[in-house]
Amino acid sequence: SEIPEIVRQWNEMYPEKLLEQNDFEYYVDKVLSGNPQLKQFKGELRGGKYAHLLSGVFSARMWIKQRNTAIEYLYEKYTEPLSTIIWSLDKYKKFNYPQAYMLTGLKWLIKNHPHDSICGCSIDQVHKEMETRFDWAEQIGNEVFKNSMLYLNDLITVEEDEKRIPILVFNPLPWKRKDVANFNIISIIKKAGFKNPDAFKILDSEGNEIAYQYVQISEEPRYRLIGSVSYYCSFLAEVPACGYRSYYIVPGEKLEESV
Repeated sequence: SEIPEIVRQWNEMYPEKLLEQNDFEYYVDKVLSGNPQLKQFKGELRGGKYAHLLSGVFSARMWIKQRNTAIEYLYEKYTEPLSTIIWSLDKYKKFNYPQAYMLTGLKWLIKNHPHDSICGCSIDQVHKEMETRFDWAEQIGNEVFKNSMLYLNDLITVEEDEKRIPILVFNPLPWKRKDVANFNIISIIKKAGFKNPDAFKILDSEGNEIAYQYVQISEEPRYRLIGSVSYYCSFLAEVPACGYRSYYIVPGEKLEESV
């Protein structure tokens, strides 16, 4: 509101150098109407003599960019979508939407977004403190996601059977997905129904057997579980868009064609 008055006073004081308030297109048209002989400049036009620019920051302290992207994906593709799906499907109306927790986690993440921080061009101490904020944001996001998955498990009707271990696979994408899913299971040798620790099959919710492969097999530390083996396995899961599918681990011999 002050600019028109400033322009008026200027033009009264300096009539030989008139000012005019207008838009950028008008300015360009006025310049070109005089058919001036102008120099041409090409390239990124970021000379540091006249512009304080932070160049080369895309690769500076790459771990910052990697952690930031991973945590953004955690909230965008897992924590928030799953919480929203459960909130909309909760037939018991007991699920407390974790808005406050997610907001707190995202605030810690955003506090790492000032340009000197996210660009990685500040002093070492600044970026050491960023690690802690990344940790807090990631821990909150993972905890909310874990609790949401546990609540989702309560919403699903699963036949009570100690010989059937359910696996829930969640697809955060808005389209049907067929991809590799990983799971870890600790098989107690004396567990009922499991004659051998490696004798189990994977079934889908229709009872079809699913091929899988061992990625890693290791004995659990004795201070945790005596006489147990941990199996890290992979199988091909097919899950609907923005949804989940149930699979089950049951006693039995592994499919021969599983590789």
